[in-house]
Amino acid sequence: AGDGSWSPAENLSNSSGASESPHLVVAPSGIVHLVYNDFSGGIGNYYYTQRGLDGNWSPREQLSSSATGTYDARIALDGSGGLHVGWEDLSADVYYARRGSDGVWTTPLNLSANAYYSWGIQVVLDPDGTAHVVWSDDEGDTAASIRYRRRSPDGTWTAAEMVASSPCDLQEPLLVRAPDGTLHAAWTQACGWSTSVHYAWRSAAGAWSMPEQVSPLLAPDHAGLTAATHPK
Repeated sequence: AGDGSWSPAENLSNSSGASESPHLVVAPSGIVHLVYNDFSGGIGNYYYTQRGLDGNWSPREQLSSSATGTYDARIALDGSGGLHVGWEDLSADVYYARRGSDGVWTTPLNLSANAYYSWGIQVVLDPDGTAHVVWSDDEGDTAASIRYRRRSPDGTWTAAEMVASSPCDLQEPLLVRAPDGTLHAAWTQACGWSTSVHYAWRSAAGAWSMPEQVSPLLAPDHAGLTAATHPK
């Protein structure tokens, strides 16, 4: 409210099942975009709604149609008003969809589409709407990897690139874009009961650097990651 107080709480899902894990982003115009996981059908799927400048919320739209459940969405808004959403499907893949400024969603795309368990998706954007995505692939008991794909503003995707691979688990990837277009990625590497933090970077037009370890071995419950960039 204009006086600095909070508005009354609103039930946005108002469904028969449990609803959880909201993620939101606010456009420069003040429009609020929100996605959340709803279990009305017994299986979690993501839904979308927006709050207009008049304060009213739009009817919800179903974003995913998973038969196994969805988890851990990430959202970002580009300069043309397009909303980019990535999420994990519990069938073991990561998915992406974009809502254009015209309100039309692309068909959800399976970004990983491999035989591994893919999870931990992160999405960041360039000013022109190019989307950069990383995620973790669990390749069984003997290998894991961090992978990267890029979507051009025309909707074309690059093939998956290997950022890092290891016989240990690679978890919790983070992705940050610097003002000069450089991408910075960090993740947790877990080998048995020991964990460490690793890092790689990619120039705006180049390949990924060799991964480097930036922390000593830590106790597993101290391996959380936080990242930020500062304008130059």
